[in-house]
Amino acid sequence: MSNLGQILDGLRRERWEEEGLVGNFKSQLNESGIEILPRKGNTFSLRKEEKEILLSAHEYTPQTLATEGKGWWAVSQNFIEEAEAGSGELSWGIVFMLGSSTSEAWTGYWVSDAKFEEVEAGDPDSDGKRHIYLEKVERAAERFYSVKEFCSLINI
Repeated sequence: MSNLGQILDGLRRERWEEEGLVGNFKSQLNESGIEILPRKGNTFSLRKEEKEILLSAHEYTPQTLATEGKGWWAVSQNFIEEAEAGSGELSWGIVFMLGSSTSEAWTGYWVSDAKFEEVEAGDPDSDGKRHIYLEKVERAAERFYSVKEFCSLINI
């Protein structure tokens, strides 16, 4: 990845962490009593009492559609390796979110570690990212429409 690509990735991650669908999702989780432990980029852990879960969260908005095309996300190979290396200690998964960052309505998809192979598209690309396509996510992931539903899905 070029230096410009790294800079743009960093800016996108900062925006996701503070605003947009992922930022709002994290705020709502925090408001519901779940501790958010930041990690690198769009990766974080959720902790409530003795339970902790490692997450990678990704959003897809109309702005993304206009600039990047339709129907896929990229998940870092580094996240997958970190998650699988610690899988005996922490359960992990990926949250994919669809919607507008200016709207209250959104759709979330939870892909647990056990379901990851059903949605990923093979080997990492040249930037070390695994491509995840919407049509596979819609078939294999569990949908949720609120933080309360998500917490119920992950049993936290």
